[in-house]
Amino acid sequence: MPEIRYSACVIVKNEAANLPHWLACMRELADEMIVVDTGSTDDSVAIAEAGGARVCHFAWCDDFAAAKNYAIAQARGRWLLMLDADEYIAPEDYPILRRAWAAYDHRADILGFMSQWINIDVDNHNRRKNSSFQIRIFRRLPQLRYRGAIHEALVYTGPGRGQRQMQLIPDLVIWHTGYSAHIIRQKAERNMEIILARQKKEGEQPLDDGYLADCYYTLRDYEKTAYHAARAAQKEEQAVGRETRNYALWIQSLSLLGRPRDEVEAAVAKAEAAYPLVPDYPVISGYDAWRRGAYPLAVQLLQQGLVRYEQFLAHKQDVTATIDDEMAGLLPQVLCYLATAAHWQGRDEEALACLEQGLAVNRYHTASARLYLRLLRHAEPVDVISRLGRFYDKRRDAAYLLGLLPASLARVYLYYARQAGLTLREGEQYRLAGRLPAASAALREDVTAASQLAILALAHGAPSPVAPLLSAAYDPQRPGTAAQAQANRSWARMQRLPLGQAE
Repeated sequence: MPEIRYSACVIVKNEAANLPHWLACMRELADEMIVVDTGSTDDSVAIAEAGGARVCHFAWCDDFAAAKNYAIAQARGRWLLMLDADEYIAPEDYPILRRAWAAYDHRADILGFMSQWINIDVDNHNRRKNSSFQIRIFRRLPQLRYRGAIHEALVYTGPGRGQRQMQLIPDLVIWHTGYSAHIIRQKAERNMEIILARQKKEGEQPLDDGYLADCYYTLRDYEKTAYHAARAAQKEEQAVGRETRNYALWIQSLSLLGRPRDEVEAAVAKAEAAYPLVPDYPVISGYDAWRRGAYPLAVQLLQQGLVRYEQFLAHKQDVTATIDDEMAGLLPQVLCYLATAAHWQGRDEEALACLEQGLAVNRYHTASARLYLRLLRHAEPVDVISRLGRFYDKRRDAAYLLGLLPASLARVYLYYARQAGLTLREGEQYRLAGRLPAASAALREDVTAASQLAILALAHGAPSPVAPLLSAAYDPQRPGTAAQAQANRSWARMQRLPLGQAE
């Protein structure tokens, strides 16, 4: 029997939508796959078995750590991949993981790997939301187990705790889709219920406020977000990787509540005193200033945030910099605000440069795309199409662009309509191409044909095909103003005329 070196484990409940992707990924990396089902009512178990996984069952007890530890107990490999069902590693990163295993397998002081963990929203064109560093790959050791009913964390209780560590693998990325728009509210409600139920039994835990702040923020209860985030931010014990997020939630919720600017600035001051190099705080403060119409102050704060973000990225590979990267999600909006300010001041080339930088990060940031197209409204169509080609696929993104293009870019609209496979009437094609005489002639032909069809239908007592185009004011059975009455009488007379007869 071949040696099992790598075991992939996951706990699931109704994960039929995510399991095929998880299985395809783990099949390439692991020697065995273990799916622990906690009570699915969908096809999760059948999908797991068909995909080659060994399925075990665990009675759910509102404790993620207990379920994951049960999964670990079923594994036989030397290394564990504990990616959730909504997490995956892209195929191009498989060699990075294999090289890490080869480099550190013999190092007893390395317990596992810490890697980038990036949240994307599959409901919004895979928009990147934020990132941090998480531990999903580690050795199977009896002293290495999860703790915590929710937001469970790995804890090592074996010998040599001071000398054994998690190795940072900065180039390895684990993608997470579980905070997408269609599911995040449901998860927040579930997590909040588990935390509050446990508090009734066991009392408050030091990290509860931070987790509750996250839940309430997702549920848009900003009063409770501000309360719990403020408490969490000022506590001594912080969740690894979330040290700076509590302050960000505090500042943001105060802003969304419309609290006085002085109160927002006081929270920002506390945040920057604790974490002076974090770029999120001046950016969120800049958002607040923008909402209040304090545009010069907003621009100053947003630019300060960009400078800090460059410094943050320069030190990101340092293990001490494994905090949340919220700026990855904020960056397109920051650049959109700066572009708007530059446009207002007549610096359109600078505005275009800002927008292009933002679109390179997220081409589906709609506010940026709209402003970009507006600034290009007088450019030559070929130049506009060339610029858009830097960010958008001419066929895959055609429908998205058609919803944003202004009327002044009619010929660009025609180009993407063809790429999208839309069938336009001849007259519409002529109009979009700028051939107005031809468009007018085609329109006359269409109107003549419609009129003849309408008369033919009326003569045979069929509903008129043009009736849906008429205003309700032209209903001959509906009273109205004198002008409407005259129009109604004319319409009624036309309905009584024999085919081909003129009045």
